[in-house]
Amino acid sequence: MDFNKVITNMQELQSKIEVYELKNKNIDDAISSIKKEIIKLEKKCEKEQNEIEKHILNIKILIMKDIIEKFNFKN
Repeated sequence: MDFNKVITNMQELQSKIEVYELKNKNIDDAISSIKKEIIKLEKKCEKEQNEIEKHILNIKILIMKDIIEKFNFKN
C-alpha cells in the first residue's frame, strides 16, 4: 500500500470539502439575505396605499420566494 498516495488523496478530499463548505456557506448567506429582504418588502407592502405598487411588491416577494425554493431544492 502506497501511503503517500493515500495521504495525497486525503489532502485532495479535504480541499474539495473546504470548497464545498465555502460554497454552501455562501448559498446560506444568500438565502438569509433574501429572506430579510422578503420581510422588508412584506412590511412595505402592508403600508403601501397604491394598489399597483402593492401588486409589484407582491410579485417581487413571489420571485424571491421562488429563488429560495430553487436553492433549497438543490441542497
